[in-house]
Amino acid sequence: MQPCRTGNVVNASTAVPPLIVDPLLRRLYQYWDGERGDHPMPTRGSIDPIKMRYILGHLALIDVLADPRRFRVRLHGTELVSRLGADLTGKTLDEWPSADLRGLGLAWFNAVVERRTPYHQQVNQVIDGFVRNFEALILPYSAQRASVDLILVALRCRDSRSASQTSEACE
Repeated sequence: MQPCRTGNVVNASTAVPPLIVDPLLRRLYQYWDGERGDHPMPTRGSIDPIKMRYILGHLALIDVLADPRRFRVRLHGTELVSRLGADLTGKTLDEWPSADLRGLGLAWFNAVVERRTPYHQQVNQVIDGFVRNFEALILPYSAQRASVDLILVALRCRDSRSASQTSEACE
């Protein structure tokens, strides 16, 4: 399972990272960046679903649990549920239905927690026997702006013919 491109830690000092292609992901990054101000990340309390309604169905909220570090899905957006065919709300990463998805999630979530910065990846790889083509933006949040205790994941499917276009299908 090899992605066509490795993931990128987003340089949080720029208003819009140049690698984010999807316009809704770019908008989400701008919102996140504005909420964090001069801090490494915004607080959990700054999440306003009204301001993110344009992308809500494509979002998942992931709780970061400590000692040992684990990840649990607090909210799994309707579009993500539809694409996956399963609702992961309330499930820990260990309970996800696919080893491929668990591996991808673990890499993303650990990168965000350890670096305390956003993570972005263009994914074009075989997952569960199907070629998946999507763009992912993973954003850290914190109760005290210190350690990451909540992760916001946004996934947008792309048309496999063009990395710059989004579509309604991930296959």
